[in-house]
Amino acid sequence: MAVVADLPDGTPPAGDLATKLATSARKLVGIARIVTADQAALDVIAEHLGSGYRVSEGQLRVFLTHLNPDDPTDRFRHRFLVPHRFRSRPANATREISQIASQHSSVHRPPSTWERAAESLQGDDSGGSGFTEAEVEKLMDENSDLSQQISEMADARFDDALQIGQLQADLAAMQSRLAAAEQKLRENQLHADVVEETQEQPATEVNGAQEAVDAARQFYGDVLSIPEDACRDFDDMDTSPEGSAWALTAWQGLRALGEYARALRDGFSGDFYLWCSKGGSAYGWTANPKKLAMVESDAVRTRDKFRSTRLFPVDTKVDESGRIFMQAHLKIAEGGGMMAPRIYFHLDPQESRVHVGFYGPHKHTPNTKT
Repeated sequence: MAVVADLPDGTPPAGDLATKLATSARKLVGIARIVTADQAALDVIAEHLGSGYRVSEGQLRVFLTHLNPDDPTDRFRHRFLVPHRFRSRPANATREISQIASQHSSVHRPPSTWERAAESLQGDDSGGSGFTEAEVEKLMDENSDLSQQISEMADARFDDALQIGQLQADLAAMQSRLAAAEQKLRENQLHADVVEETQEQPATEVNGAQEAVDAARQFYGDVLSIPEDACRDFDDMDTSPEGSAWALTAWQGLRALGEYARALRDGFSGDFYLWCSKGGSAYGWTANPKKLAMVESDAVRTRDKFRSTRLFPVDTKVDESGRIFMQAHLKIAEGGGMMAPRIYFHLDPQESRVHVGFYGPHKHTPNTKT
């Protein structure tokens, strides 16, 4: 079920938005229901299920089957959709709801017309299928078994992604607390019993790739540049089962790049890999080849069909053409196939500013292994 909350002014969806909701509801028949809820209904949801299941004004949230409020991690299964995405791009939002729900509904009850259709087909002796009734029964059983296996595999994949997302959220929260403590130590204002925050700390959670970029621009805009044309296929990444975990990891990577740039302005000397390996900040990035590459292979650097895919946008202060060949990149995920995100970046040493030239699926940056 997809729950759409009333707009912030308390009015239910109307006009163009109501039309979009109705269209999406028709496309999702048999997969999910779309319902709108006023503030009273939202309060009832929160009261009976807990604050972890709250839906705020103007939001859309997809509630899956087997909801379990007694499980403290269950709330992470029921994903939010960024509100403006549904209003500006309803087709993508509809597809996202379908992909989220279909992972848990690969085996459906047949429609009410099934028995009548089956009787009609069984009574048709015009050609025959070439299978005996026993063979048909066996094939149907095998099909049912395969469908069940697919459903179980989808559940397992989703559970793995959920566990990763929860661990990442816990890590982000601990990093935030550690960074606040480090700030206090630097200011020599750490108290034994109470730690008071002196400045706004970066967000610990984001909901989607665009929110990761928005947070990076908000907290690190002074040292980090992310042009719009660097952002690719965010909707496709967000609708993957691992979408939430990928977005949070990407935010952690962008945050690490911002912290690195600030460290350079504070006097650090060395590349991003060295800074990460030295543990330069609580917001660092894992310095190993599975998570970070500072150069590309010889084949990528010398073969035009690979090299050309890594000419990314950059400020004209760095290169007057507005594009530059970038090699250094964060590997947001090793699994996930060609949809696994990558973040390519370039350091401008004169300004101690990091320029992100690409954040999107790996399919746009092929190499000899793909």
